[in-house]
Amino acid sequence: EAARYAKGRITIIDDDQAIRHALSALLDFEGYATTSLESALLYLDQLEEAASLFPGPHCILLDVKMPELTGLELQSALIELSEMTPLIFMSGGSGASEAVTAFRRGAIDFLIKPFEDQELLKAIQRALEKSREQQLDLEHHQKIGAQLSLLSQREKEIAAMVAKGKLNRDIANSIVTGK
Repeated sequence: EAARYAKGRITIIDDDQAIRHALSALLDFEGYATTSLESALLYLDQLEEAASLFPGPHCILLDVKMPELTGLELQSALIELSEMTPLIFMSGGSGASEAVTAFRRGAIDFLIKPFEDQELLKAIQRALEKSREQQLDLEHHQKIGAQLSLLSQREKEIAAMVAKGKLNRDIANSIVTGK
């Protein structure tokens, strides 16, 4: 199981049970960890607990047209929550305006049903790579934050001056003069 999560976790959200099962079977066969949900509301309900349980890259394979909360509405909600999990949309009856909206909001891909397995797998690879990059960036920022928290107030002031591009002599002069 750990190897599956390390390769990538894909959450499939579609109100069509047959599509969820077919996609889960394909992605399980490809070695991914999958979660299958019948609605976008269910995803929002379990968002916090899922984020803390599963390390590794994650993406969402999301139907556009669903009852209660559409795929585009879920995308908007995730943006509001600053949740940046890469999204791959899929639809059998969407127009160009929905695809454009999804892409403008950062979607990785917009697949038209029925789509080829290889097309899906390539989109998932791109989405999981983006997720890996996001996780590495987050880890990097957390490490920097931890290192900065160890600095004294005076060291933080000097670091701020260095970040602003001040020269060493100007920094030393401001320390001596207290300005």
